[in-house]
Amino acid sequence: MQETQAALKNISLKPSNAERIALFVGELNGNLKLIEKSFSVKIFHKGDEVKITGSEKDIKHASDAILDLYNLTKKNIEISKEAVHLTIQSHLNLKLVKEKRCN
Repeated sequence: MQETQAALKNISLKPSNAERIALFVGELNGNLKLIEKSFSVKIFHKGDEVKITGSEKDIKHASDAILDLYNLTKKNIEISKEAVHLTIQSHLNLKLVKEKRCN
């Protein structure tokens, strides 16, 4: 079994907007928790700063999903659970395609 080295990535959500960030993280940080579970990463969130730890591949896909979801908040509309699931699923599919190419 191959060991994966833990990595860290910092993301600044821009433009910084408290209302958008609240919509993005979801009730009780539910959207972030779903991303954590789906990509096997740990997410730390404070204001417009997001830190992600995990394997480099997982962090890459999780951070892309986070940025896509944040972009959905541009119109200050709450992100639906369906939108969160679709975004995560699309990045999980990309992850699988890239893993198949490497094997």
